[in-house]
Amino acid sequence: MGALFGSPVGADLTCKGGTSLSKAYRIIDRFSEDLDLTCDIRRLTGSLQLVPQGAAREALAADYDGMLEDQVMAGDALPFQDLMGACEEVASRANAAAGP
Repeated sequence: MGALFGSPVGADLTCKGGTSLSKAYRIIDRFSEDLDLTCDIRRLTGSLQLVPQGAAREALAADYDGMLEDQVMAGDALPFQDLMGACEEVASRANAAAGP
């Protein structure tokens, strides 16, 4: 969470969904493995980067592999490379929509 909200788009992120209601506002008692976030796309400048590079990507890959090994992922989890490809596609589309 610190990495997300400490990023250049952190000020434009908002937690949403049941887990944030549970953890931030203590409205309901719930926990899930995912984070529901929304970003104010009006603030995007065409420079959104969702896929880390270098040591950060290696650490994320190791953590992801550990979650797969520990079977904490629900359903059929994508292989790490496919997940990063999907994130790159989302970033590409968002950056294209933001324009020049």
